[in-house]
Amino acid sequence: MRIAHISPFLEQVSSESQDPQGRMIFHLTKQLTRLGHEVTVFASGDSRTAGELIPVAPLSMRSYPAPKRHLAEALAMLALEKAFATLPSFDIIHLHSGLSCLPLMRRSPIPIVSTVYDALDAPEVIKVYREFKELALIATCAEQLKQVPDLNWQAVIPCLDMLRWKNEPQAVERSRARTRRSTNGVRSGWVSPNASRLTCVLSRARRPTPPTSALSQLPHTDDDEPMSG
Repeated sequence: MRIAHISPFLEQVSSESQDPQGRMIFHLTKQLTRLGHEVTVFASGDSRTAGELIPVAPLSMRSYPAPKRHLAEALAMLALEKAFATLPSFDIIHLHSGLSCLPLMRRSPIPIVSTVYDALDAPEVIKVYREFKELALIATCAEQLKQVPDLNWQAVIPCLDMLRWKNEPQAVERSRARTRRSTNGVRSGWVSPNASRLTCVLSRARRPTPPTSALSQLPHTDDDEPMSG
């Protein structure tokens, strides 16, 4: 598949990024590229990625004085517009940029899935997500599914567990077990060696699916492994 990642632009995309979004995009791109997918990352020019980098700004917004940092959301919208205009078209766009792109996501001519990194504990945030409740989302912790179970969750990819795997594998295994128990049977996803998890999620996002059936139909594989570094 031709896959585009839209970064949040506050931080660079790299394995050393201060934000989990930047590290998540780095590892997802590395693994998907290894598996033969054509991956393009729309991010700041100081990013490092295994896929093709399209720099939408020279540096991440954290590199600038505070007055420029508010531009991160605008740059994400600009990056999404550039992804729409790319030819040949992408098969799927993966957003990592928060709430600001949800209206464009709803009107997109290309299927889009968005990963949610923040806690869903503020009524205003929940209200926004419920306005766009048909859109395909990926959770990064089981708590998000508990907070707003009626959203169109496609999978759970535990972001912090993935990033801790190399240093604390036993702790991560315990966390995975807790996540599986707490999500009432929802498959807690890693990118397995044959990409069954994420490839399925991205492919399913190309065909909008009701939340309950989307989660129940995800494939179960006993050899799921975390993304390698």
